[in-house]
Amino acid sequence: MMRAFLLATVGASTWAVAAPVPPPSEKELIAKHWGKPEGEGQFELKGKQLTLRATGDGPADMRVTRTVRGDFTARVTLADVATPAKGDARQPHSHAGLSIKGGGYSLSHYLLQLYNHDNNGELYDTPQRSVWTDRFIDAQGGGGTSLKEVEQGQTVYFEVTRKDKTVTVSYSFDGKDWAAPQAFGEKLDFPDEVTVSVYLSHCTCQKLHATFDGFTITPLKK
Repeated sequence: MMRAFLLATVGASTWAVAAPVPPPSEKELIAKHWGKPEGEGQFELKGKQLTLRATGDGPADMRVTRTVRGDFTARVTLADVATPAKGDARQPHSHAGLSIKGGGYSLSHYLLQLYNHDNNGELYDTPQRSVWTDRFIDAQGGGGTSLKEVEQGQTVYFEVTRKDKTVTVSYSFDGKDWAAPQAFGEKLDFPDEVTVSVYLSHCTCQKLHATFDGFTITPLKK
């Protein structure tokens, strides 16, 4: 009897060790391939695409963030994005793209959808859509520049490169032909360690979303 009991125990232990490892959860996959989720809303992973979906309870700032050291090139594809409706904010707008922050400095490279006013103070029926770049210094403020108009439903590829204290941005509409890099971060004294985020923000009370694909951060050789 004792021998039979030992054999049964060994068999049970072997079975326990050989049990299959459960697949990673959606939260674990997002953290591994995209970054740390921040902000209120839903982070939905479908295949290799990540959708940031705002709740509609008010203005939102949703992002997934990675910490990066040294020089790098970050890229992401904005595969789909909701267009804000006019009417529930003084000047409804949304941002979706890439940002870099560190040491009191920030640079954002994104698709801007913004309803402007006409001469009578009324909002236009359709928003301005453009590739936009902002840079800010916490103690001084900052500003932005429109780089290219974007058609409704058009896929936008974003690129941000940090090299030798200079940050350049570029964009593409097919992932092959890229606009000439433009320097916007030459006055931003980023520290060696920065955070890189894929983000969606808006000023409305709408359930907006943005779907991203192909988020990569490639270290650059000195």
